Amino acid sequence: MDKIEYAELYGKLNDLYTTIDNRFSQLVEKVRPPMPSKDLLYDALAKAKLEYKTLRFNRTNMFNKQVYADLEAIQKATDHALSRQGLTFIQSPIDVDGTTFLDSILGHASGQELSYRNRLIIPGYTGAASDNQRYGESLAYLKRQVAQAILGIVACNDEADNDDAQASEVQFNAQARKAIAGDESKATVDQGILSERISKDQLEDLYYELQDYPVMTKALLKGLDIAQLADMPKAKFHQEMRRIREQKMMLRDKPQKDW
Repeated sequence: MDKIEYAELYGKLNDLYTTIDNRFSQLVEKVRPPMPSKDLLYDALAKAKLEYKTLRFNRTNMFNKQVYADLEAIQKATDHALSRQGLTFIQSPIDVDGTTFLDSILGHASGQELSYRNRLIIPGYTGAASDNQRYGESLAYLKRQVAQAILGIVACNDEADNDDAQASEVQFNAQARKAIAGDESKATVDQGILSERISKDQLEDLYYELQDYPVMTKALLKGLDIAQLADMPKAKFHQEMRRIREQKMMLRDKPQKDW
């Protein structure tokens, strides 16, 4: 076989391979099940959120003195609205090869659902009297955070509560907008708001949320122009915590290298 015949044979084999590859791809597309639609679920959730009751902080952590909304308060604020739209929300712990995860499912009457799995991390100290109590406290904490993130509801204080951190954030944002608009006469941001750093308890909450997310942590530090999490302004804490939890939900289906 001379070089010309060899080249012709090679070309024919290459064309045949391309044809087979294309045909195989077409067959795969035909047998591959379509991605399940979630349009009815999203529509129902959007309507349910309009009917949520206001979620208030109703508990105080006896160990770190932080206020929070417990699971009962979250359920009372959302259950009726979810039920009216044919939605149900279920959470349950599951053990996978010795590691505990929390499975959370938001289901719709149509059969459509959103499912999430979050690893349960139990800190070494919480003030709990026993390991079982420490497990229960950590599980309840994770349930609350995941529930609020999936259902799209945020706890807040009554206006009369005079929450310094929340008031500082409101003042910071309002005055910052005036400054950006060039109204220097009204740009009177209290420097104390900018200089006051987050508390030790707030820092521990940040570490808990970000411990498996180095990429997100780096982006957060860069965005706030700070060298370490402890330097975060207290006025920005609640806003950044909400963003972190939202981003974690969005990253769950992405490669871990992007976390």
